[in-house]
Amino acid sequence: MWSITIIHILIYFNLILAQDDITKIIENSGYPAELHTVVTDDDYILSVHRIPLREPTRKIALLMHGLHCTAFEFLVTGRSSSL
Repeated sequence: MWSITIIHILIYFNLILAQDDITKIIENSGYPAELHTVVTDDDYILSVHRIPLREPTRKIALLMHGLHCTAFEFLVTGRSSSL
């Protein structure tokens, strides 16, 4: 049990190190990607990833990850089984 947990933690930290490559991962999956930086009133800097619509008739979805997660959680399973 502990060995599986440790392996998951190591994989997760490697993914965090590659966090700046989220737009590259999105683009490699065949989608256009945009990276926006938002500065809040209290000077907190946020990175927002956007996948623009290819078909204007499709509905828009806003996905927000939870605490201690990254945008990578939505991409980790690949194009065939991700959201």
